[in-house]
Amino acid sequence: MTHSSYLLLSALVTGGVLLVAWTSRKPVPPSSPPPEATRWKRFRIHFGALHNPSLEPVTLVTEEPNGLKLVAGPRAQSTPRRLTVFKGQDRVIEIVRGFLFFRDRLQVLLTGKDWLQVRLPRPGEKRPQLNFVTPSNALEIQGNVADREFEVKKQGRLVASISWQRGERESLPRKDYVLESLKGEDPLPLLALVLAVEASMGPTKS
Repeated sequence: MTHSSYLLLSALVTGGVLLVAWTSRKPVPPSSPPPEATRWKRFRIHFGALHNPSLEPVTLVTEEPNGLKLVAGPRAQSTPRRLTVFKGQDRVIEIVRGFLFFRDRLQVLLTGKDWLQVRLPRPGEKRPQLNFVTPSNALEIQGNVADREFEVKKQGRLVASISWQRGERESLPRKDYVLESLKGEDPLPLLALVLAVEASMGPTKS
């Protein structure tokens, strides 16, 4: 075998080996996205806007770290019977206090539709009574409502929880609290419920 023939044969063998290796290689599976850090959305409730009527719009709910923002519309300090909550330019939640024989009732409208009737707690009661217009939309609250440490359930399933957030030191005054809701749930009904409960319970002592 001549030197040139040997080189040609070597090249053919090397090329064949490389071709077999290339055709038999396994495809690299696409990398899966990293798992979500949490299944919950977090909303901070600035409850002072409910109990201190303002003539100017006031931020009422902020999603953390960013996202949904709800603003309490201005209310005349002399007649704070109606709280209107806006998402941008849209009225999404309205809480109206009854008068005369219905002063112990709140009517809650969600996106313009009658959604919930709330009876304020009577002496000795620790939570309001909730009457949903449509039973299939009913939400249940469990826990220490008076201290704003409670859970919200929908058809027996936990969908949200409410708790105080003091900050760095437990001795600091409690200024607002947090609602954590499942990411698959529409947050507006949950926030409407929490705001209605807050409005019915009145300001906390601390």
